[in-house]
Amino acid sequence: MGGVLLLHSRDPAYPELGRWWELPGGIDPGGTFREAAVRDLAEQAGIVVTPDH
Repeated sequence: MGGVLLLHSRDPAYPELGRWWELPGGIDPGGTFREAAVRDLAEQAGIVVTPDH
């Protein structure tokens, strides 16, 4: 793979902030970084992997 998933974001409530790049994220309570990465790849990019990938 060798890629990095970044989101080009903006906040419509604060247009003066412009746009920025950010990493997807959010670890569910009791979850792991690996589980969060698997979930975000599926939700944000449609890439389905298992935690072993």
